[in-house]
Amino acid sequence: MGFETAKLVGKTHTVFLCGRTVEKLHNAVDGLKELGIDAEAYACDVSDRKTVEKLADYAEGKGKIKTVINAAGIASGTVKNIFAVNALGTVNVNEVFLERIQDYGCILNIASVSGYMMDENGTPYDIFRLALTDKEAFATEWLKWMAAVPVAYAAGTTYALAKKFVQWYTRRAAVKGGARNIRVVSISPGTFVTPMVTNSTEADRKQSEEFGKRNALKRLGDPVEIARMITFMVSDECSYLTGTDVLYDGGIVACLEQEK
Repeated sequence: MGFETAKLVGKTHTVFLCGRTVEKLHNAVDGLKELGIDAEAYACDVSDRKTVEKLADYAEGKGKIKTVINAAGIASGTVKNIFAVNALGTVNVNEVFLERIQDYGCILNIASVSGYMMDENGTPYDIFRLALTDKEAFATEWLKWMAAVPVAYAAGTTYALAKKFVQWYTRRAAVKGGARNIRVVSISPGTFVTPMVTNSTEADRKQSEEFGKRNALKRLGDPVEIARMITFMVSDECSYLTGTDVLYDGGIVACLEQEK
């Protein structure tokens, strides 16, 4: 999704591709350059506030920051790591870049359809609110809450909860950015044909594909489809869109609601 989006956004922007391991980004940068896009790779771990600040410093040194697409995310691993990248990473990116992005700029956070699967009544909004005032307590209370979840469901639950947090936090960040006409939005993808799906175990891949095809369109999404939507959302053509999540799922949530 990120690469396809960079191909489109790169038509009007200089692009910085960021990841924890910069070497993994070189092929993507080379591919963008072949298309005539001014692109560069930069090492950044969104769970580490200091590296996000260094990224912002570097980007500012190259020119005005117009658009930030927070596409960092992991769905497997330890509860602590999934939380750190998806939830805490979103706070770090938004807080840092809300101070650096130019007026009338846009920050887009990538959430997930899984956030819509969380029980509204069981969502710990009291823990979410700690992200606004005390990040250490935010992490501590999150991990305490997750300790009650059976180990077999822990990774999936914390991923879904983190993505629900992204949707929630986006609305708060939008209010903060509004004074400078900075828009903050999120998008929740359904199941797309991405490495997260194709590189998973055969059982997980089959489960993802079967789930994806339960949507209204009966197919998985193509990354270029969501890239087009992301590019539109961050463009000036969407200048009145802020503080909201766009559910881009092929209708899976609608189908699941109908099944109830």
